[in-house]
Amino acid sequence: METNHNHNLLREAIARRATDTLSPRFTATTMQQIYKVAERRERRVEMWGYIAIVSMLILVTAGGVCGLYFMGKLPSAEEITTFFTNIKKGVAQYFTESAYYYYMALLFAILLVFDHKMRRKWGQRNSDLETDTPS
Repeated sequence: METNHNHNLLREAIARRATDTLSPRFTATTMQQIYKVAERRERRVEMWGYIAIVSMLILVTAGGVCGLYFMGKLPSAEEITTFFTNIKKGVAQYFTESAYYYYMALLFAILLVFDHKMRRKWGQRNSDLETDTPS
């Protein structure tokens, strides 16, 4: 009898307990927070990639200059000043002869930026499509 009485008390306690319900936007806000954290992590990884690329570029350039210095292949100060004075004298000819290469470099830079923007936009669109499709 005692166990039956405890069983009834337990049922009454369960029936009387307050049922807290979650807000209807709970899932959406939780997913937004998860996406924000993932986006911050992705940006952090991307930034470290850029830092690694720039630092490697600086190290390789410094290594090349040090190698040229120790091999005695660096130009003297007179050769450098002569080089720059020649460039100043023939700057118009220099730019007209190499204008094609500047246009190509500019076009390459524009296409590179366009590619980067489209990849980011396409990646966002694909991730939106993946979350919208039912499993």
